[in-house]
Amino acid sequence: MANLHLLGFCGICYILMWLLNPAVVHKYVLAVSMGFLSVAHLHRQITDYGGYTMDFTGPLMILVQRITYVAFSVHDGLARDESKLTDEQGKKDSRKFHLCWNISVTYIRPKDPGQKEPSPMNAVVRNLTACLVCITVLLLTGSNYPIARNGDPEFTRSHHLIWRITYSWISIVSIRMRYYFAFKLAEAVNNMCGLGFNGYDENGKAKWDRVTNVNILKLEFASNMKEVLDNWNICTVVWLRRIVYDRVPHHRTQAVFVLSALWHGFYTGYYMAFTTCGLMVEAARKVRRTCRPSFQGSRVSSLVYDVTTCAVTMFCLTFTTVPFVALEFRIGLQYWSSMYYFGHVWCLVPLLLLNGGKPKRQQKSKENTQVKSEEKDEHNNTTTDDFTEIRNRCNKKLESQNEPRNLFYTGTYTSLLKKENIMWFLRAVYYR
Repeated sequence: MANLHLLGFCGICYILMWLLNPAVVHKYVLAVSMGFLSVAHLHRQITDYGGYTMDFTGPLMILVQRITYVAFSVHDGLARDESKLTDEQGKKDSRKFHLCWNISVTYIRPKDPGQKEPSPMNAVVRNLTACLVCITVLLLTGSNYPIARNGDPEFTRSHHLIWRITYSWISIVSIRMRYYFAFKLAEAVNNMCGLGFNGYDENGKAKWDRVTNVNILKLEFASNMKEVLDNWNICTVVWLRRIVYDRVPHHRTQAVFVLSALWHGFYTGYYMAFTTCGLMVEAARKVRRTCRPSFQGSRVSSLVYDVTTCAVTMFCLTFTTVPFVALEFRIGLQYWSSMYYFGHVWCLVPLLLLNGGKPKRQQKSKENTQVKSEEKDEHNNTTTDDFTEIRNRCNKKLESQNEPRNLFYTGTYTSLLKKENIMWFLRAVYYR
């Protein structure tokens, strides 16, 4: 039954891409995909509240990423001006999708005709070693530090603040070790199959990080929340950046967190975590822009800044992710109360007291004002060009108003039902 749900979801989305106008296909496919996923999340939340039973919801979350990415690429390739596409969008538009299976699966071949074929053995050993370390830490801490105890009133009353902070950090690290183990084991298996080769670095060494989904050391020793997000679940971060962050004109960070929360489900802990994380990202930006330059005068002060921000980031990451893992509003709120809401206080202080790069924006606005005044003087001196430009704008506006804006695709449908195009779609969804 689960396979039928996934196949039906893929079929519906393919029909939408076949029927709808490329100018709007990405919006409708995203809405249908998120609606389908939301129904699955609600069904699982009702039938298995708080459980971690494996069902089709997990594969469906991955399919939503891949299918929506295909739809956005179709929109970029068929409905947008190529000159307005970013470098990444230009590489992934639908006009190049017939090469998607060659792009996604990198063949291993020597750098030079006389060079030996690169071996993935070092990458495999490194990833398996990371798996061994993660499973060891998990076995030592997993059952002894349950996450729900962070919100237990009895535990809060009977232990002092230092131990509560330490306990919450250990319990969250134990949870992260489960994901580290899964990510690194999957990466090792792909490397064993010859997948993940990403060319050579500046020293001529082979890189096997194309299927890397987490950078453990960069995450654990990150100096701000952005570094944490960039090194955790990398494939999902790339998906969010390409379909939301690079396209939304305003409040891009908030839009990313809203879609990410909906993609995860409807537990209140998710929304508590993502709302707080959004505030922390904005606060960290202001602190970095205003305070970091003051610590770059010497190596010692720079090291002090890095160590301090790393420690604060780990505390804030723990503060944010406990409600995310606990899922329930009651546990998350009780934990935040036991921590005296220090994460929210840390966010509000820089957001309210620091000016966070305003001088740069003011300088930029002054430069823009000066440029506009110069353009205005030049514009006033060219009366003929002025009338010509106005006439061209009017003609262009009239032509755009007369163009039919159809919801459905007006091209030839039969070509889209060919066997090779259906196989193209399946390859695109599979290899994305």
